[in-house]
Amino acid sequence: MVSYEEEQNRLRRLMEEVLIYEKTEDSDDDTSQDEQEERQEDSESEQDISDSEGQENVFALEVRIIVTRLLASKLRTRSLGTATDIFRYFINNAMIDIIVENTNLYINSVSINFERNRDARPKNKTKIYAFLGLLIYCGVFKANRLNVKDLWKSDGSGVEIFRLAMSINRFLFLLRCLRFDNKDTREERRTIDKLAPIRDFFDIFNQNCTDGYSPSEYMTIDEKLEGFRGKGGRQYIPSKPNRYGIKIFTLCDAENVLH
Repeated sequence: MVSYEEEQNRLRRLMEEVLIYEKTEDSDDDTSQDEQEERQEDSESEQDISDSEGQENVFALEVRIIVTRLLASKLRTRSLGTATDIFRYFINNAMIDIIVENTNLYINSVSINFERNRDARPKNKTKIYAFLGLLIYCGVFKANRLNVKDLWKSDGSGVEIFRLAMSINRFLFLLRCLRFDNKDTREERRTIDKLAPIRDFFDIFNQNCTDGYSPSEYMTIDEKLEGFRGKGGRQYIPSKPNRYGIKIFTLCDAENVLH
């Protein structure tokens, strides 16, 4: 049998081992808690650093996205190489479609007055472009005071390109029938818009001008009298060089570009 003293020693050692084990667990818990607190502090410091870096990046980004507008033609017009490209930019297909659609509406309404159907055929884009080209040539040859029939003469005094483009009768027919809006609804629209006959065409043209150029910050608005002695919209201003014409308001910037 084990003596009393030996049993007491065994129990004492067992108690010491238990106490040592509990102290070890407590120290491990304290260490893990300290490590967790350190990791939390590290994460908070990292978050602060990340936030500060984010703020710096945002500030730098805001600085980088500042855009300076240069006074010049924009990229879409700067790449235009020929006179035809420039013309087709300002007078684009959408504008020609407006002319074709409304001109054909008017032609259909007057076609019953013609004995031959071929004298009142609907027109397409090609015919309208040819017609506009001849009008530009009339300006080139300063034919505003000439009889239009003289341009189609074949005795050597006329201009050959007019005869090659279309006949004089077709030109005069288009000149009478050219329309930019539906005549049947014009009066209703004119009650709220005096520019109703050309509103759609005019708005697209103005937008093309705006999209093609960046003006400077120094601009002025003034009135301008375009010389015109035809019917409709003509005014008389004796102080102007032309005296008779259509008054329009224009925008001019410091680089002498007129809008």
